[in-house]
Amino acid sequence: MYQPNPMLVNQPNPMGFLLLDFVLMVIFLVPYAVGVFFLAPRLGKNRAVWTILCLIPVVNVIFLLYVSFRVVFCVLDRLDDIQGRLDHSHVPQ
Repeated sequence: MYQPNPMLVNQPNPMGFLLLDFVLMVIFLVPYAVGVFFLAPRLGKNRAVWTILCLIPVVNVIFLLYVSFRVVFCVLDRLDDIQGRLDHSHVPQ
């Protein structure tokens, strides 16, 4: 009669962990992808390419760092432009 190996009876199902990992990855990445989808045109970038890069595992970590620095530099450039216009519009009497 067949007796299961007691070492293997209480082992977790690795496929269940893979499915859980995939579901968690999708739950966490979709909000970033939606944000990047709306952010890309404001930065003059291709919406589809940026969204796809945001959804690729491992690539997305590097890409989201790039996006965050890109946004910071765009904000700083706009602030410099505003400061430059304010400096030139001030006419001393």
